[in-house]
Amino acid sequence: MKFQYTGKFYLILLITLSCFQLNVLLAQDNPTAAAKSWKNMALGALAKSNMDTAMVYYEKWLQADPRDFSSWYNLACIYGIQNKKEKALNAFSMSVNMGWTDANHASNDPDLILIQNEEQFKSDIERCAQKGNKKTIEDAVLYHSEIRSIGSYLVIHPKNYGSTDTEYPLCVILHGSGSSEIGHGSMANKFGRDDFIYLVPRAPYPHKGLITAEKTLGWTAWHPDEMDSTDAYYRKASTYYAKWIANCVDEIRKTYRIKGKKALVIGHSQGAHFANVFSMHFPEKVAGYLAYAGYIRNEMPFTTADFKKLKNNNVKVTLVHGLKDKSIKTENSERLAKLMKAEGVDCELKLFDAGHGFTEEVVNYVKDWLVENKTLLNKK
Repeated sequence: MKFQYTGKFYLILLITLSCFQLNVLLAQDNPTAAAKSWKNMALGALAKSNMDTAMVYYEKWLQADPRDFSSWYNLACIYGIQNKKEKALNAFSMSVNMGWTDANHASNDPDLILIQNEEQFKSDIERCAQKGNKKTIEDAVLYHSEIRSIGSYLVIHPKNYGSTDTEYPLCVILHGSGSSEIGHGSMANKFGRDDFIYLVPRAPYPHKGLITAEKTLGWTAWHPDEMDSTDAYYRKASTYYAKWIANCVDEIRKTYRIKGKKALVIGHSQGAHFANVFSMHFPEKVAGYLAYAGYIRNEMPFTTADFKKLKNNNVKVTLVHGLKDKSIKTENSERLAKLMKAEGVDCELKLFDAGHGFTEEVVNYVKDWLVENKTLLNKK
């Protein structure tokens, strides 16, 4: 997963239990298969914010395949978090040597703040930028403009939907960067399928990091070009995605029996950010939202006018974060909650003993939140 705004590792790989078990079984007789399972276990440890375990498995994996630049980058981030400067510098150098080209991401990644002022890091960034700029045409300038395209979204309705004429409240689920409508849409089975129709929009862009490093398809809200934050379309991209979510909501109301005029929204990570953005752009469509592991983009801060929209439309805001989240720091939600409360927004902050993923405790909280706030959707 790729986020330029807070400390993030560059990718997420969703691993099924059966695939993991297969790797472990193969490892008993095959050293290469064993090494492959080390990488899987490193990614699994990252998902649980277990840095010590992830470090051990990455070190084992990179002995077997030192060409894996994304794993070198992740290891550099882990060393940075653990205050191991020399190891972080050397791991980052190896990531560049093996093919890392995203200079902008590395330069702004808080997980690497320990080494970003070091001469070795700056030299590597220059090499990194040069590699990233090789595929260009002399005297050519890249511009961005609007395009009309077709997006995809998933609708998950109660299993007995076809046998009744009942109206159901709407819940929108917004997935994280590198995930998909399937990856996060499957959470509906844990949140409860019987009482809601779930809408899960897919983010608009393929995740460049996942495709390049893992040959795995995931989706993100952010354009694959390294757009300058001063580019007008860089800022508009956020608004375009929010508008498309609104279009999905309007469309599903025409084809499904939706109760009430508003929806509940649940967003995770990138999806949490866009739960904020969507609700601020279209507060008339939202009764309440839960943003789990969200963040504030410093180059696109929320404003007093944004908070006023939430307040004036009586949008109930719940910000949730894990105290052990190493991917997006807890202070992101704490800071946003403070800003919202200062502006009179109905905002609650809930912190859990969790990392970046959904623990059983967090899932149970979300389930209770849906039941509690379903009454808000009865209003016509």
